[in-house]
Amino acid sequence: MKNFVKKLSMCIAITGLVFSIGGLKETSAITMYGKISYMPDSMLGDIGHDGKAMTVNDAAVDISKFYSIPKGRAMIATNQSNGKSATVYKWTSGDFAKYGVVLDVFIPVFRDKLGGSTTARYISNGKVMY
Repeated sequence: MKNFVKKLSMCIAITGLVFSIGGLKETSAITMYGKISYMPDSMLGDIGHDGKAMTVNDAAVDISKFYSIPKGRAMIATNQSNGKSATVYKWTSGDFAKYGVVLDVFIPVFRDKLGGSTTARYISNGKVMY
């Protein structure tokens, strides 16, 4: 029995050493590239697909990604044309991947934080990480 305990202790010590040297690696961030569009401000306060009233920093992902991205997940949206970015939170979905759109945000984020033009309707060089 002493021998078993000694071997078990050695296994635990080696496992601890491996984790302390190599560390636990976080999962890599997922990155999507495509257009970033905007939702009308009239949708502020509406209940999103995840059951939360939408606020200015909330966003929609395409329905095809909806179930694989957790409720409230922070997402970093970047306008690669000017380098501006904003953190938004996934709380709803839309059907817009067929247009090349990867994220839908509210106008204040689109215009003021990402530097998008509402007359252009899209930020064509968008990047979204989560």
